[in-house]
Amino acid sequence: MKVLIGDDEPKIRGDIDSIIDWKNSEFEIIRESENEFISRREKEENKLENKKLDKNFDKLKESFLKDWMKGKIRSSEVEKDMRYFNIKYTNSMGLIIVKPLIKDKEIIEDEKKVDLLSYGIYNIARDIMNKFENLNVFIDSKKQVVILCDINPIKYWHGAVNELENMINKYLNINVVICASFLRNDPVQVNIVYKSLCNRLIDKSKKTPVVIEVQKYINRNYNNEDLSISEIANSLGISQTYLTRLFKRELGMTFADYLTNVRIKNAIILMRDPSLKLCEIAKLIGYGTQHYFSNVFRKNVGISPQDYKLGVINGNR
Repeated sequence: MKVLIGDDEPKIRGDIDSIIDWKNSEFEIIRESENEFISRREKEENKLENKKLDKNFDKLKESFLKDWMKGKIRSSEVEKDMRYFNIKYTNSMGLIIVKPLIKDKEIIEDEKKVDLLSYGIYNIARDIMNKFENLNVFIDSKKQVVILCDINPIKYWHGAVNELENMINKYLNINVVICASFLRNDPVQVNIVYKSLCNRLIDKSKKTPVVIEVQKYINRNYNNEDLSISEIANSLGISQTYLTRLFKRELGMTFADYLTNVRIKNAIILMRDPSLKLCEIAKLIGYGTQHYFSNVFRKNVGISPQDYKLGVINGNR
């Protein structure tokens, strides 16, 4: 058996060495110098200390992110705190908030179960969004998962929201509502967008389960040029007449108008990508030709998509 003698006092190490007959014992002594022993001990102590510091740093960072979203950080302190926590903020940042829709009363009343669901969404979000730079993910005080990141490349960020929703449904078997938005160039104004998204989430979550499912179906399939209300009704097992009334009552518009709004909003998102041509954007949002897309866009936005995209590129929108 091998034995290590270690102590920072040479006299004590010598005394230990002298009182045992090592040659006639089953032990084999291995000597280490004082410096090597102390260095090893200090390294272990430093590892433990660093772990404690890392945990404290992570907690402080999460606290900052929560307060920042709520507008509780003084404007003069925001950028200084961001540098301290190594939070980078570019001119192309986006914000996503995921709100779990929990209908089970037993889960709602069990705070630990709610926390576990939020943490599950948090882990899925980190995996899905890991391809984006300057990523920060945290759980806010409402148990919502907040995702802050650089949105480039936009065409991937654009699809990541649907992927995120699908993975949450698949692995956690719960429904969620998700809202996403671009951020303003000034990080001090992040709380304005955060508050707006939270209000939109509340509004979305008040819809009936059928309408929520219809909205999700449209968000996943709006790029299909032939998407129709009859297809959605058949997919969800409800009558087309009932679905038509539901749109009018809960969304205040027809199916066609709602689908157009979804397509135009997604076109506006994609226009921030300078590498995408308008004909490509038209196909990505479900329009067969650029000409038809241009007519619909002008009718709903008031200007042509060419002029709108030019304004985005020049930083006017």
